[in-house]
Amino acid sequence: MIARAALITVALALALAPAAAGADDICADPIDEPVAVPWRDAGFDGGRGGCLQPDASVDVRGRALIDTPAFYGTLGGDLTVAVRLVEQRRFEWGLAVRAAEVAFIQNAVWKIVEPTYGPLLVHGAFGAEAALAGRPLRVAVVAQAELPYTRSTIASSTGAVQLAAVVTWQARARLRIHARAAALGWYGRAVTGTSTRAAGLASLDASWRARRWLSADLGVDVQGGWYGLGLDHVAARVGAHWRVIGPWRVAIAVGVPLVGAERQDVAASLGVRRDLD
Repeated sequence: MIARAALITVALALALAPAAAGADDICADPIDEPVAVPWRDAGFDGGRGGCLQPDASVDVRGRALIDTPAFYGTLGGDLTVAVRLVEQRRFEWGLAVRAAEVAFIQNAVWKIVEPTYGPLLVHGAFGAEAALAGRPLRVAVVAQAELPYTRSTIASSTGAVQLAAVVTWQARARLRIHARAAALGWYGRAVTGTSTRAAGLASLDASWRARRWLSADLGVDVQGGWYGLGLDHVAARVGAHWRVIGPWRVAIAVGVPLVGAERQDVAASLGVRRDLD
């Protein structure tokens, strides 16, 4: 159902593309882009808007799964370096590598601090211009994949993919609406066997340009299928995108699952980005 909705969205946007000629460039400043808060490992499920943006970034992400009475659970953090490039205004491609990850795990049996690095993620996107209700619209088809055998753990192999349709619409002069429909797939292989997971998700964000240099973002994610049949989570996100000086900007966001089977209690992201155009 979600995949069909994504294809319909893309088809409609491509059909409307000629009507967008001469429309304002709603992608002129990337601080209007929503700030992603990934829930899955390595962040391959991270969201975005429909604008294609060339930039380089360094993101620090954190997550927590806590059993409050005993304070058992997992605390994790990672550092990811990424670059995105745009060709001929319609094609975007990029690389991202998790340069370091540290996980602190504690339960009734053991306490573990586990540093690792990897994986490498690649992505590509094709974008188009359109219009909705007389206002400019951007739509993109995005594919992102985690490459197998790019983690520090050589005794096992993992891979993952996200296929998504994303849209950004300028609802008002200062307000942009971002929507995404996506399918996720993952596998993990070790000496004990192979595991697979899949999920469908949808997200909706509203970005408000509070100041010329500051944009605030409020969003919601709905995902199902990762933990089996049923709802994984309905999660709320709040974030901000701040242009510090020149091509440099800072992005911050935090997300909390409200309902569902999601095992993480909170996830957060803080990043420094530099425009490349």
